[in-house]
Amino acid sequence: LDVEYQVRDGGNKFSVGNLFLCRSVFCVYCRSLRGSKTGDTLRKGLLQAKQDGMSAGMLTLTLATDTMPISWQRMYLSKAFKLLQRRITYRAKKYNKCSKVYFSWSYDVVFRKSDLTPHLHLHLICISNSDPDMFAGIDFNGLWRKCLLSAGYSGATHSKSAYFEPVNMDSDVSKYIFK
Repeated sequence: LDVEYQVRDGGNKFSVGNLFLCRSVFCVYCRSLRGSKTGDTLRKGLLQAKQDGMSAGMLTLTLATDTMPISWQRMYLSKAFKLLQRRITYRAKKYNKCSKVYFSWSYDVVFRKSDLTPHLHLHLICISNSDPDMFAGIDFNGLWRKCLLSAGYSGATHSKSAYFEPVNMDSDVSKYIFK
């Protein structure tokens, strides 16, 4: 990343940019740069996983957030996601004791236009060296609901609160991941 220098107002104002990226999921300035770097890394990892015969998919996890503060959304998503990771890893090990499951994940936030209510959700890449069709047999919605309940979340979930899509290098989901 190149450092940017700007001189404005006839030399009276000077600014420097691109010195660092912040860690906030809400920062609109750093989001695209961070996303670009992550996309490049994921592309390399997914290409290598495909060459090694691994299965991969993208999973989006969410919950109903009409009136819930964003800090609570994050708490429930984090707790339930940890449980989901364990359950998916257990499932892979059940097929093959040498199985490994890898997760790359990030939070994403969107805001409702009418009142700017935040809606936090997780995007995950799941990669496994287990059975190539391992992810195909999982009821992600049912599993996600169980994890949310175990995490203490008692609110509603909708029919696509956990959406899984296999990653093929030429698919729309791949284009979304690498954007």
